[in-house]
Amino acid sequence: MRKPILLFIAVALLAIGSTAAQNSKIRRAEEAMRLLQYAEAIKLYQEVIAKSPDQKVQTSLAVAYRKNLDYANAAAAFRQITDWENVSPDCLLQYGRVLLQTESCTAAQPVFDSFIERSPSDGRVPHLRDICSYLASAQNKNDGQIEVFQAGFNSPLADMSPVLFGNDLVFASNRNAGAGGFMDLFVVPQPSQAVDAAPFATELNTKLHEAAAVFSRDLSRIFYTRSRESATVYTDSRIVPLEIMTSTRQNDGKWSKPEPLNLCPPEFAAAHPALSPDEKRLYFSSDLPGGFGGKDLYYSDWNGSAWGTPVNLGPDINTESDELFPFIAPDNRLYFASDGHPGLGSLDLFSVAAGGAQGEWGAVENLGAPFNSPEDDFAFSLAPDGLSGYFSSNRPGGAGGDDVYGFRYAYRTLNFSIQDAATGNPLENAAVESACNRTDGKPGLRFPVNDCCTVTASAPGYDSQTLKICDTETGLDFSTPYPIRLAAEKIYELTGRVLDEDKGAPLSGAAIHIFDASGALAQALVSDQNGQFATTLPKGKCYKFKVEKGDYFAQTLDEQICAEGAVTLFRLEILLQPFWISASNTQRPLHAPVKGVFASGTATAGDKTVPYLLQIYYDRYSSDIREDALPEMTRLQKLLEDNPGIVLEISSHTDTRGDKGFNQKLSQKRADIVVRWLIERGIESKRLIAKGYGKSRPVNRCVDGVTCPEAEHQLNRRTEFRVIGTVK
Repeated sequence: MRKPILLFIAVALLAIGSTAAQNSKIRRAEEAMRLLQYAEAIKLYQEVIAKSPDQKVQTSLAVAYRKNLDYANAAAAFRQITDWENVSPDCLLQYGRVLLQTESCTAAQPVFDSFIERSPSDGRVPHLRDICSYLASAQNKNDGQIEVFQAGFNSPLADMSPVLFGNDLVFASNRNAGAGGFMDLFVVPQPSQAVDAAPFATELNTKLHEAAAVFSRDLSRIFYTRSRESATVYTDSRIVPLEIMTSTRQNDGKWSKPEPLNLCPPEFAAAHPALSPDEKRLYFSSDLPGGFGGKDLYYSDWNGSAWGTPVNLGPDINTESDELFPFIAPDNRLYFASDGHPGLGSLDLFSVAAGGAQGEWGAVENLGAPFNSPEDDFAFSLAPDGLSGYFSSNRPGGAGGDDVYGFRYAYRTLNFSIQDAATGNPLENAAVESACNRTDGKPGLRFPVNDCCTVTASAPGYDSQTLKICDTETGLDFSTPYPIRLAAEKIYELTGRVLDEDKGAPLSGAAIHIFDASGALAQALVSDQNGQFATTLPKGKCYKFKVEKGDYFAQTLDEQICAEGAVTLFRLEILLQPFWISASNTQRPLHAPVKGVFASGTATAGDKTVPYLLQIYYDRYSSDIREDALPEMTRLQKLLEDNPGIVLEISSHTDTRGDKGFNQKLSQKRADIVVRWLIERGIESKRLIAKGYGKSRPVNRCVDGVTCPEAEHQLNRRTEFRVIGTVK
């Protein structure tokens, strides 16, 4: 029995040893993942699975492939998982991201739906519900607005983490160490034109990694990332934990001996420092325990003598994957790279509005193309003008590896908030028009950088407002809608009354035609039994009026009313003159005409109707129309144009002095001249009958043998008109 027992013990020890070996490989693989050594982790996970397939290890292998940007093998590894019920929701998220790279957003959607079902409160859910729409929006977000260009100083090796240092640009590169070697800080002057780079500071560059720097506003202090000096072995292939160093620039331009900030224990990394605008808060990336997974973003506040305990930015920003390379803009907006938020590639660039009084952050926004690509895009930095800057990417077409790219805005999108001026409430169906407006059907104003645009805002029931907005305007914030407040629309009211000019009585049934500036009929009204009418006039136009009724002279008013400006109530008093005034009704005295009507004359020689008097008077023995008569002639022309169906007798008279025959011929000549003048201006001849009455119809006492002053004789040297029929 001893030999079987010894055999059993040997087998048991062998199993225990095998299990220990497997666990050791898993721990080493996990450490390799933490140190970003994904290829090493993949090798170790494969060795474990080859001996003993395991769902958890299979999941880790798939994630390692994804982190190593080997999406085809990642997809194959994910497909080997059979027990999806017992894997973490994060695994579903990772699988969906792999399908985005290897198949399509349509293929990835069911996987994201499963993630949403298991993690409904995750901050990424709104984007993942319709991943195809979200990615299309990110792809088209900045169409035509941003120019991206590759920096001329990129090398075939890694160039990354660009940040402005005054007018120069500092970045990290391993160009002097060779592929896989340690990185140093380099500098280029006038970065838009530079093709050569020089080491930034020999006192800062060492045998260790130096990268990802940030400077104080006065450029007297630097914070940067360095590999920990306490590590005992350095090889080109080993990635050691990182820490944040700081140094002060001396009077001679040299930098002081770097000092570590000691933001976390030495076995964990702190990297990629970013300063708040007031320089009292330092943001950075770290794998400190207690985070949300991978590398998280933290901040530390300056207490006057030291940097405080790191504070995690929370689950709205940090994910189970990596959040790296923070940058804080002058408006406190946070920019960062992440492979945990939905994006166009592996690492994408994101931004989020500054935390409020309680530390809350806004919604995380993908910067969209052309900042983001299917590859890694990271290390964003913005110039003080807010319109240009730099970032890093390993997208195709570069010089090799990671490269530095510059960008500048040609256009920016300005959105609007159209509000009620009294309440501040948003207005429905509001519109903004401008010559600067987009032509691609997207909302917002496509605003040219460093330029001005004139915009007109309108909404139903409100007065429109036109204003000029300039890109240089103080406080113009393109991240929030531009407020335009509209006042409630002015109601332009028109009231009026139509009267019989002869009797002074209200005239019912008169037609009031309202025409716009183009001559088109805008409205037609009818006066009521009191001769009154009322309406409202659409704003922003000017109007003319024509009034007519039966046997009355139609009248086109000289007045023009414009429904604009401060005056909102208009009143018209319109006098219509009848074709015929009964001679037995009244003997109306001669008087200066009311505006818009003709003076009535005096019935003579048994007239049944009273003629209308033209204020046309003649010198004795003359038939010439005097200069002072031309306005009256023009009024008669207008009356005939307004009343195209009537036929007029134009009658002229002389005073009673002189020969009867001579005066008869003179009066006829006077009437003929008036008719000819009208015909020359387009009035049909068949509508005009010229009649001279000589001296037979005086209107006053100045008859033969009566001595009268010249002014009374002048009243007899007159021209009159009356309606004698209609055009056949």
